[in-house]
Amino acid sequence: MAALTPSVVYPPVVTQDVAYTMSYAQLRSILRASDADSPWYSFVLTSISNGSIKKGSQTLVAFPGAATGSAPSGNSVIAPSEVFTYIPTSGLSSDHLEAPNNRVEIFKVRAYDGAKYSGELSVEVVVDRVNSVPTLTYVTDFSGFNKGTTKSFSFAELLAKANENDVDEAKSGAIRFLVKSVNSGVLRRKTSETEYATLGAGAVLAPDENFDWTGETGASGRLNSFSIVALYHDNAESAAAV
Repeated sequence: MAALTPSVVYPPVVTQDVAYTMSYAQLRSILRASDADSPWYSFVLTSISNGSIKKGSQTLVAFPGAATGSAPSGNSVIAPSEVFTYIPTSGLSSDHLEAPNNRVEIFKVRAYDGAKYSGELSVEVVVDRVNSVPTLTYVTDFSGFNKGTTKSFSFAELLAKANENDVDEAKSGAIRFLVKSVNSGVLRRKTSETEYATLGAGAVLAPDENFDWTGETGASGRLNSFSIVALYHDNAESAAAV
């Protein structure tokens, strides 16, 4: 009977949204598979997650029957000399996970020698994120300001009015805004129940924070208060301030 040595294995790092191709020989090496009775055995996929797996044009499927000893179907088998390709789920990355627990499972597998199965093994990978530039082209005007008064607003309110686009950052809650200029009045961040800090160019507006803005004395109408860009966690910025 074929045997797989570890309980979990980790192939090389995979890149976000990029297909990763592996040969039977490579898989056999990382699984440290062996069989004292026969040098010939195949690998049977028993679970597929976080993407899909193809062998040529054929999409492979999991074969749960391996647990009961049933003979596998051909579209679940990786045989000697064959090559297969893992296609990650769109947008999948390990970016929001803390190392060393930043691996995601892509499939489970058993070795099969034509008569018996080995135990089941989980194959996990780190998916490196491809960092694209965030976009931000407008922020809808705030309303409800009265001449000579201060308007309070939360980060969540500002986020709702902005059309920033970054799926990965939105999922991880890491979208922020960078103040490029304060064009009129005074912008402040609430630092305690009774205290505020005045903000200027270079200030970062982050989730869960609260702010206020006070217009210049006598100012009224549609006012250009401050300009921002969308900000990645790695400090990449959207193209132009709005």
